[in-house]
Amino acid sequence: AVSRFKVDVEDDALAHPSHLAVGDLEANLKGFTLARNAVMPLHVSFGWEPKGTVLVDGTVSISPEIRADVKATLNRFELLPFSPYIEQFVNARITQGTVSTISSIHLATAGGKPALTLTGDVSVDKFGVVDGAHNKELAGFSWFALAGLDVATEPQLTVSIKQVDIDGPYARVRVNADKSVNLLSVMKSSPAAPAPSPAAPAPKIQVGRVVIDGGDFSYSDQSINPAVHVSVADFGGSISGLSSVNFARADVDLKGMVGGAGPVEITGKLDPLGAHKYVGLKIGVRNVDLVPLSPYSGKFAGYELARGQLVVESNILVDGDKVDATNVVTLNQFTFGGPVSSPDATGLPVRLGVSLLKDVDGKIVIDLPVQGTLGDPNFRIGKVVLRVIVNLLTKAAVSPFALVGSMFGGGGEELAFQEFAPGSSALLPSELPKLETLTKVLTNRPALSLGIEGNSDTAADTYASRRTKLGDAIRRKVWEEKHAANPNIAAPDQLQVTPEERTAMVKKLFDAEFPPGTQFGTPLPAPPAVAPPPPAPPAGFITRVVDFITFKTQRDEKAAKDAADKRDAEHKADVQKAVAAGLPPDEMEGRLAEAIAISPNDLAGLASARAESVRNYLASTGHVPVERLFLSKAAQPASNKGPRVILTLE
Repeated sequence: AVSRFKVDVEDDALAHPSHLAVGDLEANLKGFTLARNAVMPLHVSFGWEPKGTVLVDGTVSISPEIRADVKATLNRFELLPFSPYIEQFVNARITQGTVSTISSIHLATAGGKPALTLTGDVSVDKFGVVDGAHNKELAGFSWFALAGLDVATEPQLTVSIKQVDIDGPYARVRVNADKSVNLLSVMKSSPAAPAPSPAAPAPKIQVGRVVIDGGDFSYSDQSINPAVHVSVADFGGSISGLSSVNFARADVDLKGMVGGAGPVEITGKLDPLGAHKYVGLKIGVRNVDLVPLSPYSGKFAGYELARGQLVVESNILVDGDKVDATNVVTLNQFTFGGPVSSPDATGLPVRLGVSLLKDVDGKIVIDLPVQGTLGDPNFRIGKVVLRVIVNLLTKAAVSPFALVGSMFGGGGEELAFQEFAPGSSALLPSELPKLETLTKVLTNRPALSLGIEGNSDTAADTYASRRTKLGDAIRRKVWEEKHAANPNIAAPDQLQVTPEERTAMVKKLFDAEFPPGTQFGTPLPAPPAVAPPPPAPPAGFITRVVDFITFKTQRDEKAAKDAADKRDAEHKADVQKAVAAGLPPDEMEGRLAEAIAISPNDLAGLASARAESVRNYLASTGHVPVERLFLSKAAQPASNKGPRVILTLE
């Protein structure tokens, strides 16, 4: 027997020396004997410094095998003296914590192999750990209890717990000013693991219920200015039915509050202990204020965050090593504030991206499906989510119309153009579906405005404009002739000109502009060539007398005149016929059109009229507010981009 004994142990081999002290030690083993099957009463008790008591009562026997049946009672046993031993494996230090238990322990060695069973209750009170690098709060809890604990090591390790209670758990994830993360710096590098030993039977574990209450978890980032701080408080709930042997899956019902105002709910089923791992959880996050994350927005987006709330609806399924998760992320009233000068800011148009994605209710809804295999080294959920977000912003920068077109009725980058017929500012029926899609876009994305830039094509529009002006002139001239006969005739723009009337007026205008016989007029027949008569041979006296008496000279002159008159009449008839026939109508129209002047101002006016046609359609037919529709001037001359209107989302 030992009574009122004290033991002090100083362990200076550790990085931080340890002091272990036992006082008021009493140990009593009655009737000590080596006789077979002899049972000896055992009593051990001592005080633990700095705080706590230990009491062990029971029986032991040592022959033919060692056996012990004892009841162990620990009351507020202080854990702080064991911190130096823990610090050998982790960069963390225990700051407080006491263990209490009332347990029944049975130990037997059969064939030299120990078999242990333990039943009872265990609790740990006010446990806390700080990180070793900065000596700041890391994790802990107010109270942790295992009720109905039953442990057996043979024939295989079996652990059964009726209920686990955790009150006031907390964890502090912190990014330090040097960008180190406290949780990552806790683990020390370990030597290479020894070759694996033959696999032991998997332990059987059953936990009836885990109850969590008053959880408080926070994240802070001191590497950014101003610092970021986010917390989850009032976290609690239950997990019921954890088991490695029962095929039934545990029920999960957990709740918390982000930032004091954003409720979080986690419900579903899971089986983390079975041979086939399973997680089927629904996670809901609502109304989480995003303003505390504004420093990140300034650093990486280049703008402060003026306001915004986060809503997340996730359904996560992990079946074996297969991951299939659907995540719907909603940013409510997400609005950028002032610009921030940051070398880390993306060059992507984040403001435009937000405007493209924000709907009429001020919400941005992003679908983030995640699929993969846990064993795939390239599978990282964070990378998947980041890739989706970056792809959205990249598409907003490179193909904004394709992005919104995919949301509202289809269409790609062709939505950025409205094509027009050469020489016309009238909307083409074939182009109206694109304007209808744009109407949907602008209606459902109220933060967007539209730049409208009119353009023209010098060659095509000049040619077509001349034809249009000629057509208007022909219609006007036909109307004037009809109006002279009938003053009550309808206005020129309502006049229907027949093909015959058009052809006749084209000829009149052509002959007036290009008189027949001129360089560009209707070609006329050339006057007939008259060959001079051959010289008469010298006549004798008698011949001259006869010619005089018979008036031959007068007769010859009259015959020549009659022949000339006939030729003139025939030529005049040919000229009249040529004038009446004129040139082919298409040729006359072409020459008339070429004579019409189209100036750069005319083309600029046509480009402006096209832009106004698009704006007026969106405003009148689409009911888009005019203050969101901006006519813009081309940076380059508007006559080299084709007969179209170029649109830009802003």
